[in-house]
Amino acid sequence: MNDINEYLKKEKSRISKEVNKKNKIYLDTKYWVDICDVTRGVKKDTTINDIYTFLKHGVKKNTIICPISEVLFKEILRQSDEDSLTHTVKIIDELSQGIIICNEYERFSLELFNFFYDSLKIEIDISLKDNFWCKGINHIFGIQIPYNPNFTDKENYMIQKEYFNIIQEYTFFDFVNILGMDKLKVFRDSKTDTDWFDKNKQN
Repeated sequence: MNDINEYLKKEKSRISKEVNKKNKIYLDTKYWVDICDVTRGVKKDTTINDIYTFLKHGVKKNTIICPISEVLFKEILRQSDEDSLTHTVKIIDELSQGIIICNEYERFSLELFNFFYDSLKIEIDISLKDNFWCKGINHIFGIQIPYNPNFTDKENYMIQKEYFNIIQEYTFFDFVNILGMDKLKVFRDSKTDTDWFDKNKQN
């Protein structure tokens, strides 16, 4: 029987194996915004420009990747200037190639799962490092797969598989462009872990 979960597992493993061949460089929001400002000509900073050139060269050579996380996603979307936001997400798309780290809940589940299986000396068919990455900004909070009870299992599988493959190609820019600044206001009004740390750092 066709099983979408098996297909997703194989796809995540395939993506993860490709990502694991590269050097992962994690940029926080400040660096992404600085790169945006320098490449837009808003400010001059030779160090930031050199960093961007280095990263861009590494991505083109398939030796470097700058993944997206859910925290970065939410913080970047707090920008209120449309031109800056649009330019920033284009750069993120360029340097991340759409690669995202699986969300916090999935990481916790994977680590717990692997811990118990390692402790029990039970062999598993997919390791943690081969299940850590995904592609497509719409999967940033977890993979959502459609299901319609009016369709057969085979029909659902065909739809789910096609949906997953299409969504993988959606970029951060696509997300911002489709929603627009008005709908993205929900992210600007939301609180993040950074807010909590900043608040407590001042106390």
